[in-house]
Amino acid sequence: MGESTERINRKELAKKINAILEGDLGEVTPVDFASTSSKGEELVQSKFKSTDDILSHLNAEIVEEEGAGHDTEDLQRELSGLIEEEAKISQHRVEAVSVEPTQELSSDLIDELVSERPSSVEKGDEGEEEEGVSKEGDLDFLDEYIPFSATSQVGGNGSSSSVEEGEREVEGGGSFPSQDLTSQAKIRRARQVSRKILQKALKSELEGRRELEKDFLGEVKGEGKVEELEGELEELRGKLESLREENSALLQANRGLEQKLSSLERKQEERGRFKEGVKELVEELEEQRKALQQMREDLAQFKRENLHLQSENHRLVTEIRHLSEVAQDLKEVGGLEKFLDYTEAARQQLKKETQNYKEHFQASLESIQNKYFHLDKVIGYIRELRDILKGEILELQELYQRELDNRKDFEQRLSKLEERVHIAEKHKVFYKERCRELEYQLQQLEREKQQLLGKVDVQENEVLQHLWQLKKNTKVLNTLIQRLVELEDESI
Repeated sequence: MGESTERINRKELAKKINAILEGDLGEVTPVDFASTSSKGEELVQSKFKSTDDILSHLNAEIVEEEGAGHDTEDLQRELSGLIEEEAKISQHRVEAVSVEPTQELSSDLIDELVSERPSSVEKGDEGEEEEGVSKEGDLDFLDEYIPFSATSQVGGNGSSSSVEEGEREVEGGGSFPSQDLTSQAKIRRARQVSRKILQKALKSELEGRRELEKDFLGEVKGEGKVEELEGELEELRGKLESLREENSALLQANRGLEQKLSSLERKQEERGRFKEGVKELVEELEEQRKALQQMREDLAQFKRENLHLQSENHRLVTEIRHLSEVAQDLKEVGGLEKFLDYTEAARQQLKKETQNYKEHFQASLESIQNKYFHLDKVIGYIRELRDILKGEILELQELYQRELDNRKDFEQRLSKLEERVHIAEKHKVFYKERCRELEYQLQQLEREKQQLLGKVDVQENEVLQHLWQLKKNTKVLNTLIQRLVELEDESI
């Protein structure tokens, strides 16, 4: 009676294992990526307010994962204890059945289901990182989709507290410290830890399944149900093929997400370069404005110098006019030379007359001599005055020539200043046009900047939606694993 009860329990356990492999888990449904995507988008838009919220959530899971690394040993001890108990039970129920065919069938079944290599699992402890399906076997795709709190969900004796807490965190919006998206160190470390824990747990679980399948398949083969078992094996192979297709789809989605992340990083770099270019353009515009201000100051200085030169010119013209009047007066005074000549002739004539009348006018000689002496003094005075006037006329002529030279020099300087003013006006117009062009270019750059920022925000939203979809998929996988552990506990 006890053996029949154990056999019935084993059949029920086999049905449960087949149900797990076929995806029939009751309330747990297969992942519908189309519906999950739309739900993920709505959930992201309603629950998460910014990029920092999602990054903070991921950061919190990384910290939780780093603190839960000791659950691996508990999980291994628990699974090894279950395997030993099942092995002891199976030893009492082993009958005279051929063992080697059963072992071959079990290994084929396991190889077809999982394609698991123990050596590759041991290599996975060294922290090798490969994208997609790597050399560590078909189990490696799980580490891309298991969330960072997978250890607490699997190693907690099948409890769903971590899943419920994660859902409550998502519904509440969360408040976590922000983390830079481009920093991948903690994420990679969390992936390594989750990969090690999951591979060790699945390895121990698969070893236990092999023991169970040895006993189960031995009994089934002893009852002559090899054909039925082969049919189930074909169904399992089909299910494995579908799982591989889902795996390839998930890998393709992961690659697309990585491409979008890389494009987002490139856009951020371009945005940084664009900001630097705008900064350089603003600096150049500021320098040109300073140069224009300097030109304006120079123009004002030129205008002041021009006014000063105009006043000097007016003063010189007034002085030249006055000197011309003086020179005209001096020209009129030049008739003294004729007067002196006439006086000299008169004196000669007077001498002759005096000589002629000397004898006749001896009595009046003294008076005549006195008159002559006085007249000679007057002539001396007149000659001195003539010499003085000649010197002054020469000085006035030299001064007039210098003033003419100064006027020519002033006119040349004035023409040069006018040319410089004309050039400054041209430069002023040119810099005004250049300033308008630079302001227009700056406005265009601002518009392009706003467009790029809008595109970056849209792409960030898309990436966050994909991240959330990926997180939902990982939660479904965690639920499957948790359900598997619960079924194992129920079967034991």
